[in-house]
Amino acid sequence: MSINNSADLKAAIARLELQAETEKRELITQFHETKESLKPGNMIKSAVHKIIPENVLGAVLKVAGTLGVGILTSKLTAGSAAASTGTKLIRTLFSQSASHVALNNMDKVKAYGIAIFNNLLRKKV
Repeated sequence: MSINNSADLKAAIARLELQAETEKRELITQFHETKESLKPGNMIKSAVHKIIPENVLGAVLKVAGTLGVGILTSKLTAGSAAASTGTKLIRTLFSQSASHVALNNMDKVKAYGIAIFNNLLRKKV
């Protein structure tokens, strides 16, 4: 594009200023996106999305739920240092009951787990 008079020069300047402003906004947006992606929480989320495919997520949540129930029941029933036979029996029954309830409602547990997972790990717009 050749500039032959002052009107062409003013038009070229206006076009270049508009282009510079647009590029500046794009650069700022890209900077903020990059800054967000480099936060530790977002890096972990990104790694989890790369490691765990969506079809494996249900099995992972099932195992995590079972482990969580087991840990919870062992913490709730571990009141005394010297556990008697009765305490061990109660702990075992409580753990099995909680696991049985969790496994019988695994569809609900899986749905809640997926909802929590998506809410925590989805990319914010």
